Amino acid sequence: MGVDLTAPVVSGGSWGHGGDSISDIAVAARQRLSRAMAAMGPGLSDIAFEVCSDLQSLERGEAQRGWSKRSGRVVLMLALDRLAAHYGMKAVRHTAPIRAWSMEQEG
Repeated sequence: MGVDLTAPVVSGGSWGHGGDSISDIAVAARQRLSRAMAAMGPGLSDIAFEVCSDLQSLERGEAQRGWSKRSGRVVLMLALDRLAAHYGMKAVRHTAPIRAWSMEQEG
């Protein structure tokens, strides 16, 4: 699923909260994506985007880059750690091999 941000925007009516037009919402979404990609960095954002947005398998990404098996997993974990930090989340370490991120509760 995705949005073609190069397609022309048809005017008329409003969508969303506060009367923002669809073009304003699309531009804001594109800016948020750009900031998140920049926070991960050029080498890490590529594999993260391919796996998380393009739904490409991690194995395929490794093969395209000539990486050894399971190295993509390490790179993707680094990318997701940076993305979590960008959104103000901290990694939560458990004894289980599962990694999670959480934010401090306000209030």
